[in-house]
Amino acid sequence: MIFISDIHHGLDSLSTLPKDKGPLVILGDLINWIDYRNGEGIAKDVFGEENVNELMNLEKNMIFLKEKKCGNNYFQKIGN
Repeated sequence: MIFISDIHHGLDSLSTLPKDKGPLVILGDLINWIDYRNGEGIAKDVFGEENVNELMNLEKNMIFLKEKKCGNNYFQKIGN
């Protein structure tokens, strides 16, 4: 499964995504993945409140590489 967000008008780039990685989920303003004000959203339902709190703290403190790594680890856990 591939999750992407904030593509805005970059639809042409979607054709470069791998075709063999499962469904494509495009996140945007119409989906509440993580509401950084209160932690609500789909990610909380999928990963749990503790994990979303960790992602929010990393985002708040601009530790983006670790945030990305944690998010990837959470996805791998639900994929197995």
